[in-house]
Amino acid sequence: MLVFNEGVPRSGKSYDAVKHHILPALREGRRVYARLNGLRYELIAQYLGVSEARIRELLFVVNTDDVLNTFVCYRDQVDGKWCIEDRFKDVLIVIDEVHEFYVESRAPLAPQIENFWALLGQNGGDAVLMTQWIKRMHPAIRARIERKHSFQKLTVVGLKNRYRVTYYHTVAAGKFEKVGSQTFKYDASIFPLYDGYAPGARNTEVYSQGKRTVWAVMLIKAIFFLAIGVVGFHFYSRYFGGAGLSTHVVSSSSSSDVGQVFKPGQVVSGPVHQDVAAPAVPPVDPLSDLGPEQRYIFDLNAKGRLRLAALAQVGSDYRAWVQWINTENVVIEQLDLGQLRALGFDVSVHSYGVRLSVLNHVLVATAWPWREPVRETDPRLYNLSRDQQRSVSIASAASDAHGDASVQGSMMEKGDRAMGTFPESPGYEHHDELRPGSSFSH
Repeated sequence: MLVFNEGVPRSGKSYDAVKHHILPALREGRRVYARLNGLRYELIAQYLGVSEARIRELLFVVNTDDVLNTFVCYRDQVDGKWCIEDRFKDVLIVIDEVHEFYVESRAPLAPQIENFWALLGQNGGDAVLMTQWIKRMHPAIRARIERKHSFQKLTVVGLKNRYRVTYYHTVAAGKFEKVGSQTFKYDASIFPLYDGYAPGARNTEVYSQGKRTVWAVMLIKAIFFLAIGVVGFHFYSRYFGGAGLSTHVVSSSSSSDVGQVFKPGQVVSGPVHQDVAAPAVPPVDPLSDLGPEQRYIFDLNAKGRLRLAALAQVGSDYRAWVQWINTENVVIEQLDLGQLRALGFDVSVHSYGVRLSVLNHVLVATAWPWREPVRETDPRLYNLSRDQQRSVSIASAASDAHGDASVQGSMMEKGDRAMGTFPESPGYEHHDELRPGSSFSH
């Protein structure tokens, strides 16, 4: 398996490779080939509590000039197959600044190099590759990356001794899906084991001049919103406090009017009631814990009913498609299992159908019966029947309309027309004008 550490300089890539990859492999007795600056055998042996000779048996430091000539395979002389040397079986390979050796290019890699990285996993080997940007690496190796770890400094929140790692897993060649993140604290005992800085560099502190942390920005916003809150609370208390006082005064005056005697014509004031509307409580969003991709699926579920359209088993894998059908019997969306997984859902196939789940939300797609809408036939244009009771569809030969079964294949015949339907014109006789005495006669 190939793992890629990506991040800006000084973000913790090399530190993570030493602490979480090289040291655990050496502790387990696994051979390690590393192109990493300044690995120190004696200090690594002291850290792991083993002899320096044992570390030298397991750890092989590869010089920069030897990388391209070291990690290659050979072609078998008998059957012509590409093979990896026995020394690279079951090893861990660590290469820092990998873009210096396998730089991004349209030109293909040499066959002995590309086949080495293609066969490494088949021979029990793993590799940790590091650089600032994954797209600076040659696509022939980039397409074989299974996990990508993106490293981030936390100096923006004022944490110089911590770093954050975001984990991605491949879903296709060169495409990754986020699976989680974690924050780590630097262990000072790891730094002496390798050269995090070039030899002779003394300025190893994190540069902090001219920067601004997120807390300064949040402080300004906090003061602004606090001032708005104080003003709002002042008006709120005045409004409800004044309303309560007014109600109390009206109640007192109304109660004092009981039992009084009024003169004729005197205006009597009735009690005043003031209704105070209760503040509206915003509804709770049950999907507040979902991202926009997952909410899109649940919005579809609100617009139509989920249905399992097709399910097929190919070997040990399943291929399936689900649909959303609205109240007008129209399919508004169709997705397959791969697309649903890319949207962040856990998809599983059961005897009753397909189960979609994300966090604590679950959807179930079953193959309920559904009739696909049928295309409308051509409109009936003319009614040529004598009794005007049945209609015949007149359509061209290229049309897909179907006429009445009793009319298809019938013949149209000449019929006798009743006299008097149209004005009658008298007939005429034709005579040849070349003949003498020719004339028209009625």
